[in-house]
Amino acid sequence: MKNEKIKKLERFVVDNVELEQLEKHLSKFNIFEAIGISKQELRHSDFLSFILDPARNHGLGDLVIKYIGKDIVSKYSGLPINAIEIDVLDLEGIEVRREWRNIDILLIDKNQKILIVIENKIDSEEGENQLKKYTDRINTAYPNYRKLKVFLTPAGTKPSENDWLPYSYKNIHDQLEKVISSKKSVLGDEILNLIIHYNEMLRRYIMPDTDIIELCKSIYNNHKEALDLIFENKPDFRLDRKEYLQEKIINDERLILDQCSKKYIRFALPKWDEYKSQKAGSGWTKSGRILLFEFKNKNLSLSLVLRIGPGPDKIRESLFKAAKENKLQITGNKLSPEFKQIHKINILSKKDLEALDQENNYDKIDMLFESRLQNELEKIEPIFANVFRSMDYA
Repeated sequence: MKNEKIKKLERFVVDNVELEQLEKHLSKFNIFEAIGISKQELRHSDFLSFILDPARNHGLGDLVIKYIGKDIVSKYSGLPINAIEIDVLDLEGIEVRREWRNIDILLIDKNQKILIVIENKIDSEEGENQLKKYTDRINTAYPNYRKLKVFLTPAGTKPSENDWLPYSYKNIHDQLEKVISSKKSVLGDEILNLIIHYNEMLRRYIMPDTDIIELCKSIYNNHKEALDLIFENKPDFRLDRKEYLQEKIINDERLILDQCSKKYIRFALPKWDEYKSQKAGSGWTKSGRILLFEFKNKNLSLSLVLRIGPGPDKIRESLFKAAKENKLQITGNKLSPEFKQIHKINILSKKDLEALDQENNYDKIDMLFESRLQNELEKIEPIFANVFRSMDYA
């Protein structure tokens, strides 16, 4: 049986033409991959604002705006701007702004009073009432403008607000392919190669590459047993991190381990457990604690958050009020009915995790426990101990 498994693995790695083709696909040099920005929203927004801006030195003028703008409006009816207008209008004077009042990309045409707003999401989710807030801001600042509000995501996800238009990175890719085709003979090599590299990066990391998908399917069909054997024995880095963090918490007298999963490693503080109100929670962990720290152990990041769980409204409201008064890093201004994140510490990025997993090196986690965590606990513990004390004696 053992020899048969070895033979299957040998057939998979020896003279496997399909595997060589896949490696050739993935080994092509890509400038965006090389500088590590394949899934960074800010960098994607920077690049898109660059090629959309007629005033930048790429030699494209307003061509990219026209291609993408026409494609957007052609997919929807009842919009204040149509494809013919975009095609015939002179958009060379359009102004492109980045992060205007937190909006990712804002295109302003003061001559034709046209506004195009792009909110870009790749790995993050839409914030609470985020699009509605942006709508209010642009309506106040540009009351008489015709507006296109675009919600850009890898798959064209539907936004929470109906007046925002879902648009996908595949659409971006397709329009840039048209730009490459139409301007190939006149564009400078630097800009042409930049757009080609960007589109290649989109195929690899943001949208499914059908050639690679078909090649992977073929490899799997031809070597199913060998690949299943590899999958069964592959390293589980998230599980390793979870076990390492649990052990650190158990051995740290400042902390009390709570219920955990591979994704969430939870702990509380002994001082908080002195108060009955801390154990008044329900519907979260078996301990009944209403306030817990959580390590969010994701594939692409590791962070530590402080979260209010479900429980009595009076206690939850007091905890939330204390977090706001002490200027902790709260997400959103409202207290949600079940779970509310009231503080966050980013610990390890994707790049950090890749190095940590490859080297089995947990120095950065150790450093967090030895120095940074102590500073956070000294700041946060008394804030909520006072809340629990006041709740117990109210």
